[in-house]
Amino acid sequence: MKKKGTRKIRKNRRTQRRKNRSYKRMRGGDDDVKQRINIMKLLKNLIINNLEEDSKIELCRKQQTSITPTATEQQPLLLKPVLLEDIQEVDELIKESYKSLINQKEGKYQFIFNPDDIKQKHIIAALKTKEITYFDRIVKNSVLDILSPIEFNNSLSSSRSFSKPISDTLVYSMFALSVTLFYLLSAIKPNSIVYKVDPIECPSTANV
Repeated sequence: MKKKGTRKIRKNRRTQRRKNRSYKRMRGGDDDVKQRINIMKLLKNLIINNLEEDSKIELCRKQQTSITPTATEQQPLLLKPVLLEDIQEVDELIKESYKSLINQKEGKYQFIFNPDDIKQKHIIAALKTKEITYFDRIVKNSVLDILSPIEFNNSLSSSRSFSKPISDTLVYSMFALSVTLFYLLSAIKPNSIVYKVDPIECPSTANV
């Protein structure tokens, strides 16, 4: 005969598992959370890849904290390319760009999602090379609420410290920044945009 205490423990465990599953559905599931995290990293890479070379060099220099080993005749130096990491200075650059480029329209911070728009289409395609399907669920021509510059600043800082989960609105805001920036770059330097979401390889001059 089973003890009542054992049955109660099992019942409590089943209840907790149901609550956990319900919570995952409510927040979009673990896969959705991972996609939002990856999108933020990939869009940062996308923006950094389109900076001027001297700006890339400066960011790479700021991430250096250790002494680079030197080569000898007996042991030649074979180093892998140094990749720019997601450092604080990258976020500061992103925040300044958002503050400069994102403006209110009719008193609201909003963005129209249109995957047929040439810039949006290329960005979504670049993200899909990394198995990002997040934007497939958004209805064409949806008007998305995005963050004000102050809200964006706070949300980006929170996402770095993991004090708050990355929201859909922060992802929309980052996407809107990328699209707006690329239209500006197209006007200044036609056909110069690189739709690359991999982290940059730091130029060799940044390691001197």
